[in-house]
Amino acid sequence: MLRRHSLLPLILVLVFAAPVTAEAQQRAETKAPQFADYPVPVIGKVRARTPVFPRGLSEEERLRLTDAWSAEDPVNAAGRYVLVTYGCGSTCVSAGFIDAVTGAVNPLPFSVSGWREVPEDFIPIETRADSRLVIINGARNETGVVGRHYYLLDRGKLRHLRTVDTKGDFLRKAD
Repeated sequence: MLRRHSLLPLILVLVFAAPVTAEAQQRAETKAPQFADYPVPVIGKVRARTPVFPRGLSEEERLRLTDAWSAEDPVNAAGRYVLVTYGCGSTCVSAGFIDAVTGAVNPLPFSVSGWREVPEDFIPIETRADSRLVIINGARNETGVVGRHYYLLDRGKLRHLRTVDTKGDFLRKAD
C-alpha cells in the first residue's frame, strides 16, 4: 500500500515536467527549416544553356538577368539551378533561377529589401546546390514582414513554407 506522501514527488515531477515537454515540442515545431531538411542530388558538370526567358518578362529584366548571368556560373540551387541576382536599388535585390539544363528562366516574383542590421557576410537570398530550400532575407516587394522567408524551389517555382519576423535585424542567425 502506498502512503499518501510517497505520491507527492511523482506529482511534482509530472506537474513541472509537462510544461517543459510542451515547450520543447513547441520549439521543435517552430524550428526554422534547414538546408539539410530538403536534400536533392546535384547534376553533374553541365555547361549552362543560354537563358530562355518566359513571355511577358520586361526588356529591362531580361537585360539585367542576362548581364548578371554567366555560362560559367555553377549550379547553386536545388540541384540544377543557377541563382542570378542583380541590384534594383541601393538596398534592393532582384533575381531569377536559370535551369542549367534547359536554360529556362524563372524570375523571382518579388524584389528583396528592407535590411536594417546585417553582418558583413549578409546574403539576401540564400541557396545551396544540394538543397531545395531557398531563404529570402528581407521584405518582399518592400512591403510586409521584414524577416526570413523560407521557400522550396521545385521545378523552378517557389512554394512558401513559413516566415519568421526579424524586424530587419539579421545579425542573429536563424534558430
